[in-house]
Amino acid sequence: MLPNLNDFHRNLILTGANHYLNQGYSVMPLVSDTKFPGLASWANLQQRPITAYMPPSKIEKLFEKYTNLAIITGRISKLLVLDFDNYAVFTAFKEQLTAFTHTYTVQTARGYHLYFHVPDIVTIDLKRVTGQVDIQWEGRYVVAPPSIVDGHQYSVIDNTPPHTLTQNEVETLKKHLNPVSKSAQIVPVLPENDHKMRSQDTFGHLDFVGMYKHFATQHGRNNALFRTACIARDHGFDQNQTINLLIDAHISHKPIGKHRRETPHQRKREGEGTITSAFSRAARPVSNRSQHLNGLSNVIIEALFGQKLTCVVRTLAGLRQRGYMPGQVFTADEAREALAEIVGRDGVFATLNWLEKVSPEPPSKFANAVASDKSNDLNKKCTLFRVKKSGISRPIRHFVMPSNSQLAGFLGIQNGAVFDDLPLDCLKSARLLRMTYHERFIRRKPGKYVLSILAMRLGVTRRTVQNYHNLLKNVIITPQYSEQPVFWSNYEAIIDDEFCKEGYFLANEYGKRFHAKQGIARHLLGKKQRITLFRQEANHYHYGDVIMIPEYGQNQTINDQNQTLNRPVYAQNTPTYIPEQKRSANAQLERSSRPKNGANLPQFATDTPEQVEQMAQKLYKAINALPTERGGKLSLTRARGMVTEHGVNRVENALKQTLSRRNLHKPAGFISTILRSEKRARELDKLFSHLNR
Repeated sequence: MLPNLNDFHRNLILTGANHYLNQGYSVMPLVSDTKFPGLASWANLQQRPITAYMPPSKIEKLFEKYTNLAIITGRISKLLVLDFDNYAVFTAFKEQLTAFTHTYTVQTARGYHLYFHVPDIVTIDLKRVTGQVDIQWEGRYVVAPPSIVDGHQYSVIDNTPPHTLTQNEVETLKKHLNPVSKSAQIVPVLPENDHKMRSQDTFGHLDFVGMYKHFATQHGRNNALFRTACIARDHGFDQNQTINLLIDAHISHKPIGKHRRETPHQRKREGEGTITSAFSRAARPVSNRSQHLNGLSNVIIEALFGQKLTCVVRTLAGLRQRGYMPGQVFTADEAREALAEIVGRDGVFATLNWLEKVSPEPPSKFANAVASDKSNDLNKKCTLFRVKKSGISRPIRHFVMPSNSQLAGFLGIQNGAVFDDLPLDCLKSARLLRMTYHERFIRRKPGKYVLSILAMRLGVTRRTVQNYHNLLKNVIITPQYSEQPVFWSNYEAIIDDEFCKEGYFLANEYGKRFHAKQGIARHLLGKKQRITLFRQEANHYHYGDVIMIPEYGQNQTINDQNQTLNRPVYAQNTPTYIPEQKRSANAQLERSSRPKNGANLPQFATDTPEQVEQMAQKLYKAINALPTERGGKLSLTRARGMVTEHGVNRVENALKQTLSRRNLHKPAGFISTILRSEKRARELDKLFSHLNR
């Protein structure tokens, strides 16, 4: 059966949204099965709830489209959430501060959320404990029950109303979180020559956990743990710190494919052995291996894309590649000179104006020079002189290159450890930058993606992403379908005229598509045609020009496989998710290399050139003698191509069928359709005969 939409879960989300709104919380939708916002921008929801911008009917439709839910924390909701990703830290917190655990508690995929009500008179000045406790307050949001992310449903384990914090309790939290951070927070020991580069971008728990998960999806859990442990070792972490950082993520991560069942104790023992193996080798120098870490992380780039700040990405990425490291001071003229012929003047100035909001204003060079002057000479002479004014000039402004942590904090996101290298040439235009960034993502992580997710990453529309795909010849898009055979016994149950609209279609054994309607299904079944109901799923994207041939049997020969490529893929019975005709990187070259007008097409062995020309003349005169719409005439060159491709006998039979029909608006198109359909049927019969051998 075809998978139906989960109406029950959608109703739960809508009910939950109304419940949270009635509680005075500001909510927003999230993309289904993810933590990504369903809105292009949610900055306004930090000031006013969604009900101030949309009517209830539009809100209901929005949550029907995006079936996950988030609560925006901060003053707008008077809500503070402590996010624990480590069970050991959560247990220690409960033992030390028992009074704070009797509050609204949600179980997440990796830990727990503790909700607290914050009155207006209470001031929050809590800092995040790296890798252990996240303070979800202003400019942040939390995934709320009953959302589902990666197969895990967020659930309430303590339905007690959120505990109301007093100012004294905030100070108590502040004092008790510091000892927790000293015992649990990992502080790496960096090499002396690496302090300048990494002083403001120190790796934390989330960086290495994200790196481990990224490697695990590509290379498996053990290989990912070994690689991540080696990187932690190279950056100054010791063995015990690395075990505390990665062992929980390694135990909870699901294996790729089939794997024997293991207990958490077995996973822990195996992980500790892998990390020990990594630390048995000497640390490698970091400077030559981590140059790409000087760039912007992917989460920062995508956040800037979403806010239409592509010029900021181009300018900061270009300056980083020109050698301007975090914390370094530069002027506007230096930035323009460094990015000459790469980023325009307006783009550089717009970025510098934006930087004034992120980085603190550096002291002027003159103030630094006076403060650093250690001369003991005292000049008691007073000299009067004049300096000729050269005209009115603007004061020189100085800027500080922000670190990734500063950018992430200003944007209200968590910094990540995934970097896609962006060459300097791709920064010359916003379009080229997005295309290169999208291409690097598909190359690094091929898979099935919804077009709206890809568009959200780039901060553009779905149509723009489709235009990018037309230009990126090495990005291979494979449509995926789920299928269900249609019979007299089940067509009413699986075809709903109201539900089966977008993404659904019927197809017969010849590959022709029809609307998914019960009446059309009855008509086709009455003609004894084999029909199948298809639903289009998310497309599969990968990089390269390799075409994977579906397997139809162990004894299939190479010639048989080559012939299967011509078969209409939506008429196949296996596999469940089947590709359509794949667009290869050389598709344009292949189209241009096809013979035109049938001039070079092979003739049938039984047809002589005289017979072909005679039949072409007959076809040309007969079709053009019929009444047709404007532009529907058949040229003599096209008629010769039809006869050469399909043969004299088949064209003659098709012409008889065409002349027997009445009220044809386009007889040339009709006879062309007959010939193509017969050719496709012959190819299918030939393929089936090979498969039945």
